[in-house]
Amino acid sequence: MFAGDDDLMWPADTAAKNIKEKRPEKTEAFIYEGFGHSFFSERSFSGILAGGTLERNVEVGEESIEIILDRLKKWHK
Repeated sequence: MFAGDDDLMWPADTAAKNIKEKRPEKTEAFIYEGFGHSFFSERSFSGILAGGTLERNVEVGEESIEIILDRLKKWHK
């Protein structure tokens, strides 16, 4: 799971922490400081506040792609 501590749509960081706590052996939680709700997007879109900054949301989006590709390589050997 990827979550940000600046998600203005819902408490994604809290949810990710709770899920990780309940299922630690089956869960990876990546919680990013300053990240909002949506990868690669502005702080708001279509009038909806999502959080983060464009710069930070892009950084996290790029990092998340690297993590996903790494996990896919490991899971599908």
